[in-house]
Amino acid sequence: FDIVANKRNGIDVDKLDYFLRDSMSCYGKLPDIHVDRILTCARVITSDNQTQICFEEKVALSLGELFNLRVRLHKFVYQHRVVKVLDQMILDALMAADDHFFITKADGSKCKLSESVEDMTAYVKTGDWIICAIEANEDPKLL
Repeated sequence: FDIVANKRNGIDVDKLDYFLRDSMSCYGKLPDIHVDRILTCARVITSDNQTQICFEEKVALSLGELFNLRVRLHKFVYQHRVVKVLDQMILDALMAADDHFFITKADGSKCKLSESVEDMTAYVKTGDWIICAIEANEDPKLL
């Protein structure tokens, strides 16, 4: 199903989650979107051997508000010029730390941050904490 990653219309539980979270973080309030109503009015329909999530017509305005929120978040948050600069700065820090910061793999050996995607045990250990760990590390090569 398209519950987690809906490529047909972009409405999935992942997006609903981060739209609500990001609205709260950026605007200090939850958006006026009735997520419970949208989910209650969702149905799985099979047509021409294709299964998809459909919505009752009565939630059309709520879905429109959801798409408007998506546009606002992309324009003022996700694609904002300052966010893009910060993304590049974080990427530069991770790239600079790649040869000096290691994560333990499933077999006990160490791997670079960039190699952690190849080992599930190492990958699940990654997270936002890495930026703080790099910043707090006293290795002169990481300064």
